[in-house]
Amino acid sequence: MKSRLAKLIRCPRGNVLIAAAAVMPLVVGAGAVGVDVTQWALAKRRLQRLADSSAVAGGYALQWNSDATATERTAAAIAAANRSLQNDSQITFSSTPIVQNAPTVGAYAGDIRAVRVQLTSAPSLTFVSYFMSGTTEIPAEATAAVLPDPKYCMVALERGTTAGITFDGSTALGLDCGIGTNSQGSPAISAEGASSIRATRIAGVGSIPSVSNFSSGTELLSYQPPLLDPYAGLPPASNYATNCGPAVTFEGNGRRNVTQGCWAGMTIRANVNFAPGVYVINGGQLVIESSANITGENVTFILTGPSPSQIATMTIVGGATVQLSPPTGNHTFKGILVYQDRTALYGTNFISGGSNSKLAGSLYFPKQAVQFSGNSGLDTNCMRLVALRLRFTGNSAVGANCSVESGFGLYGTKVRLVG
Repeated sequence: MKSRLAKLIRCPRGNVLIAAAAVMPLVVGAGAVGVDVTQWALAKRRLQRLADSSAVAGGYALQWNSDATATERTAAAIAAANRSLQNDSQITFSSTPIVQNAPTVGAYAGDIRAVRVQLTSAPSLTFVSYFMSGTTEIPAEATAAVLPDPKYCMVALERGTTAGITFDGSTALGLDCGIGTNSQGSPAISAEGASSIRATRIAGVGSIPSVSNFSSGTELLSYQPPLLDPYAGLPPASNYATNCGPAVTFEGNGRRNVTQGCWAGMTIRANVNFAPGVYVINGGQLVIESSANITGENVTFILTGPSPSQIATMTIVGGATVQLSPPTGNHTFKGILVYQDRTALYGTNFISGGSNSKLAGSLYFPKQAVQFSGNSGLDTNCMRLVALRLRFTGNSAVGANCSVESGFGLYGTKVRLVG
């Protein structure tokens, strides 16, 4: 018996068998560890993907509820993120998910535009569990924020189904910025007749038709989130209606120099220079007639009134020469040329620019419409139009350079992962 055992030991085939038996636990262990590591990596990737998608869902809720109160926006963001967390029923959280608006840590701590999601999971790792007491936790964290999007220079704040922007007649519009509306209509922007529109993008909450009026190269974006009112934070226009005088008419020969003040209406038929300041029209109208020739730098016109039905409106008649620019620097009305009271009832303001005219800065009519017409000589290189509705009609034409100058830019929003 001993000789047979010794013979077996000396046999090469026996040595291989013994060696294989000796290393088999290592081979099995390595394979088991490999399986567990793969499971861990897949679980980590899946958890991170869920954190990312949930943070982005919260960001989109902030974006779509841009006109809600801060409390309502936070509630909507957290609810959207939590609904997204329920999309993967195979992930078991080892602790309650954390969803924050605004985040309490990280680069966007305290930023109400951001949503942070923090998750922890403990996947089942079969082999490792034999050697460890407790669980192996996997963390995942993501932050998404609502950030400025490309530039716009014409924005219609209409929220209903009426088209927010209308182009008709032989309007020719060429812009190196965007046109956007919050209208939910179909279409949200209407282009008819021989109108021709070129812009970097044309966007609406409703549908944007693909029609020949929109030039090749213009990006058409339907079903977009609403654009923010860029001037919602301005103080009430009525705050500036103090010590107001009666309606005034400037006419006759010679040049008139006018300083800031408040009037119950203003009609201009003469040469007038406005000194830097704030000019308040409290009721009535601001009318610039065809015989007017007006200039003014660092000026803002505020249109308000004693009641919503008496808010002042604005009319610039074709043929008038208008050279106006808004305040710059650290000014309450930086970049704003015209500001109409946001309590106004619906109405229409008429702007017709002459070939020797220049309108710079923002014309802001949040509750009324603006009907715009002009000609190819009208300098609108730094003009912004923000109104409830916009209409470009007749033979109007607007310049082709709307790049941001002196900080007069308007922006949309986008949601991006930032952490």
